[in-house]
Amino acid sequence: MNAQLKDGTDAQKLIIIGSLDQCPTKRFETTGSGDNLSYKVGSTMTSCQVFLAPAGDEIVSADYADSGFSYASSSDNPYRKNPIVWSK
Repeated sequence: MNAQLKDGTDAQKLIIIGSLDQCPTKRFETTGSGDNLSYKVGSTMTSCQVFLAPAGDEIVSADYADSGFSYASSSDNPYRKNPIVWSK
């Protein structure tokens, strides 16, 4: 996940060590192990990312490019050139 400020630059991420009560996390359900590990069809994940904006500025959009997932080849990532974007 990334977030963008009004001028289009990326907002700074806040790194949280430990947990934050207001930011619950739920991992995808998996099946198998080792080389046979896979996500269960229909499982969901909930995650929270905190971004910072300077005083007087605001975060106007967020995008998801799935950069952390291991594809056979980076070019196989369908979100790399076409991320999912949410905006005001």
